[in-house]
Order: sequence, then structure tokens, then C-alpha cells
Amino acid sequence: AVSRAILREIATTGSPHVWLDLTHLDPARVEAHFPNIARVCRRYGIEITRQPIPIAPAAHYMIGGILTDVWGRASLPGLYACGEAASTGVHGANRLASNSLLEAVVFAQRIVQASTGDTVNADNSKGPLTPIDAGSAATPPIQFVDVLGSGAKPARGATSPRFRDLMWREVSITRTGVGLSEAEAQLGAWLAGLRTRPTRRSVELANMLLVGWQMAATALRREESRGAHYRADFPDASPEWLKRLAVRLTGVGPIRLDI
Repeated sequence: AVSRAILREIATTGSPHVWLDLTHLDPARVEAHFPNIARVCRRYGIEITRQPIPIAPAAHYMIGGILTDVWGRASLPGLYACGEAASTGVHGANRLASNSLLEAVVFAQRIVQASTGDTVNADNSKGPLTPIDAGSAATPPIQFVDVLGSGAKPARGATSPRFRDLMWREVSITRTGVGLSEAEAQLGAWLAGLRTRPTRRSVELANMLLVGWQMAATALRREESRGAHYRADFPDASPEWLKRLAVRLTGVGPIRLDI
């Protein structure tokens, strides 16, 4: 809600930012609580205890990630994930301050236990756990999704700036079905036409396109607003969407979207 309000104000005024005023607070307390922000602002000639700070929304964290069980195990044997890299289900629909740190501490210990066999199975026996099957959820998949979408043709020309521009416009703070459909189709076409080379830049672009496509595809299918996911065309939360979405590879063929 705060980010959406800032964007509305920016759109109304035409300014690239709004102002955050901390000057009414105790300077010593501000410096003690926000030393990094104070240092960065000072680098640009802004004293945050005496001057307002220009701010604008930005993406700086993830909600969701690699699907795991309560021991941090993914469906791939030997792969564990925790913190912001994981979708453990304890974040909910929004990431509150320091939640990811607390989650990392809890699940890091659990991962150590699981990887060393120091765990208790469902039948109360001790020993290594059987890797989970991410596709064995009780709820059925809502559909199979081809990366190319409905008749989209492979398209070259994907670059990091174009990807970021598309994600910021259509898979950002305020989303719509029309914009998400456009993003899903474009990202799918870029993926289909991508020829990855053994370089860091090429691999990173491929990863960004794949994660971006998953975000657009799942956001399009979640026809409600919940937490940090806001759909202008579905502004209210819906009880039927009180669940997670998961995307997984089903082989060389299409990507499957499970709920």
C-alpha cells in the first residue's frame, strides 16, 4: 500500500521521487538506527538528520523461491534451500522486516540436521529422510504451461535492460491481467529464442528470464490481491487462493504450474 501510494504521487507530480522527512527525530537515534542509509546519503550530499531524503519504490527482496519441506529439502535429492532463496511457507504473502533472517537461522539448523540424518521421520524413526516429491501435493495442477504460450513465436533480442523494463512495467507493484499476459508471452518468447553461452552474463540473463516468466505466469493466474501481490483488476483477497503456487520442470517438455 505504501509503495502504491508513492507511485501514485510520483505519477501525479511528475517527480522521480517523493520525500521522506526524518528531521523531527533525534539525530543521534537516527544515526544509530540507520548508519548505512546515513552514509550513502552523505555520499550524495544529503544529511538525513537535517534534510529530507528522496525515495522511490524498488525491488529488493523475494517472496517465495525454491519449494521446500519443513526440513529445507527441495524435490531434487541433496538440494536444500533456506532464507529468501526458499519457499518454506512461513513468510506468508508479505515479507516483514527481518523475517528472512529469522527463517534462515531456523531452517539452516534444520538443514544441518536433515543432511546429517539427525531428524525424526513421520513414523518417529530416526535416519535420512526420503526426498520430497514437489509434484505429489494433494491439490491438482491447474494446468500445463508451454514456455512459448499460445502460438507465440521464438524471438531474439532479450537483454538485461529490456527484461528489467518489462518487469518494472508489467510485473511490478500494481499488476493487471493485460500487462501480465503481455509479460508472460514476451518472456516466453525470449526464453524460446535464447541461445545460452558459457559466460556469466549469458547464464544470468537466462536465469532472470526463467524466474521472470515464472513470476508473470503465477501472478497472472492468481486472480486476487494478497500481501505484496496487488492486481488492480482483482483488488480484494479471495479465500480460494489461500494457497501457494509452484512451477516445476516435467522433463524436456513443458513447464508445469502446480498449486
